[in-house]
Amino acid sequence: MNHELTRKEALKVMGGGSLAALGLAYGFSPREALALDTIKLGVQPFYNADPSKPGMQRGFNVFASQSGKKPYYYSAWTDPMNKHDDALRDNYNVNALKVAEDLGVHLQLNIEIEPMRTNGDYFPQFVDGTGLTEAGNNGDTYIMNIAQHLKAWTDKTGHTVPVLLFHELNARKSGWGGPDVVPKLWKRYVTIMRGGNVNANLAAINQEPLKTSKSVGVNNRLRFVFTILAGASARTNWGDYYPGNSWVDHCGANVYPSADDSNRRGQFEMLSDFNVWAANRNKPLAIPEFNWAANASDDRPGPMRELLQWMINHAGRITYASQFESTSNFAVFKVGANPHPDLRNLYQGYYSRAAFRGD
Repeated sequence: MNHELTRKEALKVMGGGSLAALGLAYGFSPREALALDTIKLGVQPFYNADPSKPGMQRGFNVFASQSGKKPYYYSAWTDPMNKHDDALRDNYNVNALKVAEDLGVHLQLNIEIEPMRTNGDYFPQFVDGTGLTEAGNNGDTYIMNIAQHLKAWTDKTGHTVPVLLFHELNARKSGWGGPDVVPKLWKRYVTIMRGGNVNANLAAINQEPLKTSKSVGVNNRLRFVFTILAGASARTNWGDYYPGNSWVDHCGANVYPSADDSNRRGQFEMLSDFNVWAANRNKPLAIPEFNWAANASDDRPGPMRELLQWMINHAGRITYASQFESTSNFAVFKVGANPHPDLRNLYQGYYSRAAFRGD
């Protein structure tokens, strides 16, 4: 769209009832408003958002009612201590797919896998699929169990699922095993989750056969997200860990704006650099986690306003953004005493302007 297009002309193009048209009504430029339809909102709920009725569904619903926006995604983490034989269990040992089904929303999944801590070595032991996880099964079996649950879910719902691997890989001291390990493991896990003739597909990339007798059907509805932490002190050599374009669908940046002005400038510089890096690889951007690093004594909306405005300014690049509410420090939306009224008002104001798409 021509950046000089008038609001009246833009409304004719968009139709008066669209989210983008609503954006015009709330002061966005025509270029920004056209892009607003693309951002889907997610939330990683606070389990104790309502202390009298704890639960992931309740946390999600408290967020939806207080923020004024029902999120498109329920964002979950797998429990690394669970084998995931019977169900896809989150870090509260809750069936994550049952939660998403009960809520009637889509799923975003962060896969947590940890090695059995028997020595100083970290993830290299997983490269051939044999290393034991903290849950007590090998890495291939752990991922295959998750793949089977995701296949059943996507077949049932027709949904696509963003899947995150190697959480904030540029910020972890071990680097998840380092750049010699991550691309190999990434390709192995993606090959398993994509399903079909997994052994043949592993052989095609010169990797060892599966270390499990389990199998899973072809699944083309998973979207793999390569995610960093946008932080001034985080390492920036993310390109060393990148497995290649055919193995990644989205690039993601987790962002928690700092109260320190200098640190925050570094965060936004890294975020902008990563966005350009992703665009150069023709990959859209996701914000799989964001929130103000809040605590009971700090209720400053300024840093978060900068991030929300950055998202709006880059809305044409961003596929989804998920608010991290999972702990008491971060939770802004909850029942009872709320130490973050200014932050809550800030989020409510931005969500009401349709900058983020709900379900």
